[in-house]
Amino acid sequence: MKKLFNKLFHCTPTTADITNITSIVKEIGPMLDKSIDELFAQYYPILIQQEPTFIIYAVWGARKDGVLTDTQREIHEKVTPLIEDVCCHLDVSNLNPSQGYAIGYLIRSIIISRITYSIELFRNKMRDARSEPVQADPPVREDIDLSRLFSEYTSRKRWRRPEDDNNTSW
Repeated sequence: MKKLFNKLFHCTPTTADITNITSIVKEIGPMLDKSIDELFAQYYPILIQQEPTFIIYAVWGARKDGVLTDTQREIHEKVTPLIEDVCCHLDVSNLNPSQGYAIGYLIRSIIISRITYSIELFRNKMRDARSEPVQADPPVREDIDLSRLFSEYTSRKRWRRPEDDNNTSW
C-alpha cells in the first residue's frame, strides 16, 4: 500500500495517511453498490430488453435525438441524488467547473458500466436457463422465472472489494 501511495502522491505516507485515504472509498463503495443494486432490482425487466444506450441516456438525463422515456426519467431522478452524494463525499466544491464536470463524468461512467455489466450478467443467466442463444434484445418469456433468476443473480458476490477478502496488499 505504501508503494502505491508513493507512486500516486510522490510522498511517504504515515500510518494515519493510509487509513485516511481509504475512508472515503469505504463510504462511497457501499453507497454505490447498494444504490446500483436497488436500481437494477427495480428496473431489470425493462433494462434487459433495451439497447445499452438506454441506460446511458437515463443516467445522463439527456438524449441527443429525442426525449427520454418515462422510465429513463425515473432512473435519472434516482441517479442524480446518488451522484450528488458521491460528490459531497469527495468535497468537489473547490474545483473549477471543468474539474467538477470531469468528476461527474467519471461517477456517471462507473454507474453506467456497473448497470450495463449487471444487465449482461443477467442476460447470460437467462441464456443459461433457456439453454439457447440470447438475441441482443431478448424477449421476456413466460416460461422463465425471472424472479428466481434474479434472486440467484443477487445472491452471488459480483464486486470484489478489499474488505471482502481481507487483502490489504492490493
